[in-house]
Amino acid sequence: MESKEKLRRETVLERASAILDVPMDTVAGLPSLELVGDRELRMENYHGILSCGKEEIHVDGGKWVLRISGQSLEIRAMRERELLITGWIVKLELM
Repeated sequence: MESKEKLRRETVLERASAILDVPMDTVAGLPSLELVGDRELRMENYHGILSCGKEEIHVDGGKWVLRISGQSLEIRAMRERELLITGWIVKLELM
């Protein structure tokens, strides 16, 4: 029963994605990441900041936590659904 419900939900998301001409992760409200070189990280649909420091930032992604490690890390912009982190990004980990 559960797999039928999951399959039906995915089909609805696929249709909505096609109709709206946007990626399926956006329709589903899933977090998305964009890494620009090693100096800038943009994240959409995040749930919040769990911890923040110059060498490590933990971001709540819903079902997982993103740990960003580096040097001189800084949250440059934080909006309701968008986050911009700059600095020297060395490592990204999903936990």
